[in-house]
Amino acid sequence: MTPLLRTFYAASLSVMTSVCFADDTENGFVPFAAIVIDNSQVVSGGLERGFTSRFLVDGGFEFNHGQHFIFADLQLQRGDDGSAMTGDAQAYSNIDEADFTKLYQLNYYVSFSRGFLRVGRHDANEEFANTLASDGFINASMGFSPTIAALPTYPYPALTLHGGINISEQFELVGGVYASGSSSRFDEQFYIAELRTAITSSLLLKTGVWLDTNSVVDDTEQRVANSSHGVYSTLDTDVGKLSWLGGTQADHFIQLGYTHHHYSEIDFHAGMGIRLTELFGREDQNAGVGITAVRMRQQTGEFIGWESTLELYWQVMIHDQVMLQPDVQFIQHPSGVTDIDDAWVITLRIEVSAF
Repeated sequence: MTPLLRTFYAASLSVMTSVCFADDTENGFVPFAAIVIDNSQVVSGGLERGFTSRFLVDGGFEFNHGQHFIFADLQLQRGDDGSAMTGDAQAYSNIDEADFTKLYQLNYYVSFSRGFLRVGRHDANEEFANTLASDGFINASMGFSPTIAALPTYPYPALTLHGGINISEQFELVGGVYASGSSSRFDEQFYIAELRTAITSSLLLKTGVWLDTNSVVDDTEQRVANSSHGVYSTLDTDVGKLSWLGGTQADHFIQLGYTHHHYSEIDFHAGMGIRLTELFGREDQNAGVGITAVRMRQQTGEFIGWESTLELYWQVMIHDQVMLQPDVQFIQHPSGVTDIDDAWVITLRIEVSAF
């Protein structure tokens, strides 16, 4: 299974729940290809009602030899800007972006007995600031905190050198540096470190800090800070099987993020949700419900307001390589302002894999 992760106001996604690598372990070459299609309707509220559509194509390969791995993929995105109709800051569709076609990732990974090292072009959210139980949600902020405004992720992965070490059975430390401002040069840098703590076998806590060396300017292009930084934390909990739901497996997540309002219009974020897999014992059905809220301020510190989004989705595998996902979102105070009516958005996501 391969994740595709995106950002809009520095938000992310793990969209490819149905994309599985081909089983070709003998020669270590594993190709993959998939397409994600979103058809959305703003039913009420927002800036205007209407229909939008977008799609993301991803294809590539993974080659492994023992503890050594090479990963490469190409991406192509086309379609409408859904948030232009809702006016939301968090992006209700996590594949929303200006049209692009590019070599998305190309990196080398080597694992050791107590850690790993990766170098090359990489999507930072595949390693950092993600949550396990948020997989399946399509609102961008469900993937990672939008307060991490400079994270090199979709659609702008960057060159990196990072790695991790298992300090003990309970603690793992991961950190590194990414090119910032330019995806291919280290003129400016984005540093990130994350401590992962297995509190119990079913509780995983992640605490991270980040620093971007790019200067921050105001609306008049005057420098207000030489760099930006922030903190974030996530908690994943494996609830186990729910007997009252016919053995449905459940897990949930909590997200928190903070940065100074000089650096980002979104200075605080909180989110939580629950994912239900194998609904009533059916391996072909999953569902989830979650809420994400951001506090928005002007660069001067003046309070703008809160934007909150409630999301409900249901996934159905109609074929080994085809998944349908109806999704409903209620967006309260888009972009934190009361002048925009609360919006209801219905999306049908279709995911098709070639292998």
